[in-house]
Amino acid sequence: TVLTHKEYETVRGVADAIGMDATARVAMSAGRSEVTIAWKDEEAGVWCRCRPDWLPDSVVNGGDVRAVTDLKFMAPDNCSPQGFANAIRKFGYHMSAGFYSTGIEKVFGYAPTHWLHLVIEKAPPFTVSPYVLPAADIERGKAQMRIALRKFADCLAADKWPGYADGPIDVGLGSFDRRLIDQFGSRQDEALFNSAQD
Repeated sequence: TVLTHKEYETVRGVADAIGMDATARVAMSAGRSEVTIAWKDEEAGVWCRCRPDWLPDSVVNGGDVRAVTDLKFMAPDNCSPQGFANAIRKFGYHMSAGFYSTGIEKVFGYAPTHWLHLVIEKAPPFTVSPYVLPAADIERGKAQMRIALRKFADCLAADKWPGYADGPIDVGLGSFDRRLIDQFGSRQDEALFNSAQD
């Protein structure tokens, strides 16, 4: 893949930032990147596949500490602890961790003991933030993953793949927007309404 000069500078900046961060250097040592793992989920009866960003040798060899590292290149708004907590919920990173952990244990016989999100800004200064996903949240992700796998198996068996709406449904303003319009919608309150929008 040919990179533009700007893309090259970004890659170099990210690599330098990872190399200067002590936690990132340790997390990305003694292992393999993007190992494809495939297994059959016995309950749902479907084949699954995942590809961890970094699979440490300790997982393959059954070490005492088995910390899987998941790289996340994020917009700066998502890189603070609160911003990344929102990203976990929004993008389902806890479900991904639960899914990957299940596959790793199934194939290698050892579940990860820790799950590290290495969150890197997409823009300068390319800050590197190591966030450990709590085990309880991984378990929550596994529970949600189990529901998703059952749904996938049902759709596969029936060859029916529902969309967001399979028939007409009412979709309108959200409750907050309705309250705002109902409260400030008259012309005499237009200035107040406009200030509430800012």
